[in-house]
Amino acid sequence: MASGPARCPSLRPAPGEIQVPHNEGVERVGHVTAWIYREGDGYVALCPELDIASQCDSIEEARHNIEEAVALFFETASEGEIRERFQREFYVTPLDVKVG
Repeated sequence: MASGPARCPSLRPAPGEIQVPHNEGVERVGHVTAWIYREGDGYVALCPELDIASQCDSIEEARHNIEEAVALFFETASEGEIRERFQREFYVTPLDVKVG
């Protein structure tokens, strides 16, 4: 059993952060989490920091689609919407639950 909750990465600036040249200045590359899990005959990809999800037929497609959906969100969302939706901290922890 894990000793405590695992802290997930956020979009805060990190040492060695990659700077990508862009037509309108410099674009920061941030890091978010993608959870991919099987559901029925397909896969669901979820970015918990932004509550963005995608469904696909394969793991590779799920990863590609969630990456595209997150990038599109950052391209189109206002600064206010990003601040409102983005969860900088969340925790993953094991639970012991009586079943049955």
